[in-house]
Amino acid sequence: MSNGGDMQPLHRALAKLLKGDAISMGFAGGSVTIGSGTPNFSLDGYVSQVFDWVNQTFPHTKHKLVNGGMGGITSGYIANCLDHFIPVDLDIVFLEFTVNDYFSAKGLPAMENSARRRFERLIRALLQRPDPPAIILLHWQPNRGRLPLAGRE
Repeated sequence: MSNGGDMQPLHRALAKLLKGDAISMGFAGGSVTIGSGTPNFSLDGYVSQVFDWVNQTFPHTKHKLVNGGMGGITSGYIANCLDHFIPVDLDIVFLEFTVNDYFSAKGLPAMENSARRRFERLIRALLQRPDPPAIILLHWQPNRGRLPLAGRE
């Protein structure tokens, strides 16, 4: 885990949990976010696992979950329709665009390309909200049989 910015929104969300208050969490990303690759999309994906963990660890009947995941979607699409996918009143927002943004930027320079600019636009838009949420970036590295594993096979 690394910290790339202001920790106050995350501290506020954690303080609410520790006080026994409800929090609201939003997730945005591609097929990984909707649970693709799991036997039961909505129940087995990481979104459900995170939300279940919060509910079990910090029980509250009013915790809120918004899943703005959509298969094949990129960060640029979410950035253009931000309020539709990620409501303004969220305490924590998880973003997962590694796979789809990677394929949308394939063949482009690694550090300066349209996919990186769209992702930055999304993050800046979230940070410019009146009460910005904690933003947690998730990265999945798909193997797809192309990358050898280190060690004995």
